[in-house]
Amino acid sequence: MSIPTDCTDIVDAATYAATMGDAPLNDPAYFGRPMGAVTPTAPPADADLRDVVAAGDRLRCGWADVRADITGLFANVGTVDAETAAAYPAWLAEKREPTSVFWLDGVVYDCSEAYGGTLCQYVTTDPMYGVDMADTVLVRDDVVVTVTQRNVPTDDLMGSIVTRLWG
Repeated sequence: MSIPTDCTDIVDAATYAATMGDAPLNDPAYFGRPMGAVTPTAPPADADLRDVVAAGDRLRCGWADVRADITGLFANVGTVDAETAAAYPAWLAEKREPTSVFWLDGVVYDCSEAYGGTLCQYVTTDPMYGVDMADTVLVRDDVVVTVTQRNVPTDDLMGSIVTRLWG
């Protein structure tokens, strides 16, 4: 298993063209943090499991246009320790009180076995724009793949990423 160092290599060329098309990739005007190949960092002392997983990111990819209100596709791939990998799916599937206005804070994911690991997903409709939004997380061994989409169909993008990572 090998994590790509370039966002254009996260899936095969045909899937990339069909899914990401010519959407701007990692536009610094849109993202307020480093994107592309990144070095994992230590999570903050008060980090929840989502923050711990994000600290392990090795590749952060975002296809979004700053002129679009909500439309975007985001994929992160990172590694975590065995304890975090074991706990994260249950944490995603557990009801928690929201502590912020972040749209995924406190929501309950549906989890099942898929792609050789545990796949968790939360799907909703944005109340303002009426578009589909989803957050899909695969935990397989010590790797966490997160795909977030807002108003972008992904047509088994996770399957394409799994094929690219694990063959």
